[in-house]
Amino acid sequence: PAALDPELSRGHPLLFYASAAAWLQVTDNHLFYGHLFALLVSVLTAGVVWHIARRLSGEWVASSVLAVMGVTQMFFALSARLYPEMMVALFSMLALWSFFQRQMALTVLWCGLLLFTKESGVATMAALFGFALWRYGRLSRAFWKDAAVLSLPILVVLAWFYWQYAVRGWWLFPEHTGMMVRDAGKVLGNFFQQFWTLVFNDGRSVLLVSALLAAGWQKWRRRVAIRPELLQFIGLMWLFIVAYLAFTAVNFQTERYLVVPLAAFV
Repeated sequence: PAALDPELSRGHPLLFYASAAAWLQVTDNHLFYGHLFALLVSVLTAGVVWHIARRLSGEWVASSVLAVMGVTQMFFALSARLYPEMMVALFSMLALWSFFQRQMALTVLWCGLLLFTKESGVATMAALFGFALWRYGRLSRAFWKDAAVLSLPILVVLAWFYWQYAVRGWWLFPEHTGMMVRDAGKVLGNFFQQFWTLVFNDGRSVLLVSALLAAGWQKWRRRVAIRPELLQFIGLMWLFIVAYLAFTAVNFQTERYLVVPLAAFV
């Protein structure tokens, strides 16, 4: 925590900053290479979304998803900006997919990297805990086993925040905590405002309506059953979206935060 002035790190974990700094040391300490680092993270994020879509629905759907994501104004505008949100989106999608595939070692790895990128990763963790409960249907032994595994990266990052508390005297950046919304009505209003922006702005309402119409056609006219695996993953994505929007609803509002659930929504 003491490696970077808190006015620069804003109290966030330092993986994003350390990664960008290491990249600049290897390449050249020039603004162009800083933007190139951000662009590479964005390309990796888009590649992960394409891979997940291809595994679930085939190459044609994956290519369509990639095209839609690439031309979305929010993604395009942030693709070369040095903000940690794109890295949060990358590790979130990797963690969600690994847990869905029951790859627990990879889940711990991606969750650890996510939480050391930004504390908003706890929203992804909440979605994973919720999905584990949904998957098993009750507080079974299997659920508690998954919960214990998911707790490992949380315990590690808590140690880092305790170190920050010991060094700085605070757990989270005081300026940020001072901007948090504590009124329940305002929190609810922020949540629905962000939900509307994510789902309906920038032409995404057309995508949602088209997807629902296509699914209805497949289901009722052509009698094609939607695979349970796909329905489960869609449910996981909505759990993640709701959890992330709920987390950000108590913070000060900025639209760039929405690039994280955008990958899941598309």
